[in-house]
Amino acid sequence: MEKKTRFIYIDEVAERTGLTQRTLRFWEEKGLLPSPARSEGGIRMYSDADVSRVIRIRELRDLLGLSLSVIKEIMQVEDELTQVRLQAQQVKREEKLPYLRRSAVMLTTQIQFLGDRIARLQALQSSYAEQLACLRRHMTELEHTAAEQ
Repeated sequence: MEKKTRFIYIDEVAERTGLTQRTLRFWEEKGLLPSPARSEGGIRMYSDADVSRVIRIRELRDLLGLSLSVIKEIMQVEDELTQVRLQAQQVKREEKLPYLRRSAVMLTTQIQFLGDRIARLQALQSSYAEQLACLRRHMTELEHTAAEQ
């Protein structure tokens, strides 16, 4: 029995994800989202997989503060990993090793990218913490000076 794909209209996707329809169309235009199916009237219709992708993109943007161009690269790698997995499922066990190696290289690259990003964010956080500590010391000094007068 074949599973039927359920589609929802763009307005419902926007409501579910907290994004605007304009943002969804823009992401499609920039290549972050594949062109969705269309109703007879031309209205965009999204599958559950499309909605999951929208949520993933939003998380990368909001959680990591990544630019859309970087997110597009990450999504392309994730798409490629999916393709490699599908290809690996179709070959004999003894032929899977090249697919696994390719996936490992892609994931290693992504881990390194994220590690670098995390290190830079931690450095920025430390810098801000040092500035805050300096400001607090200065405020304390000024409060003591004002109290003495």
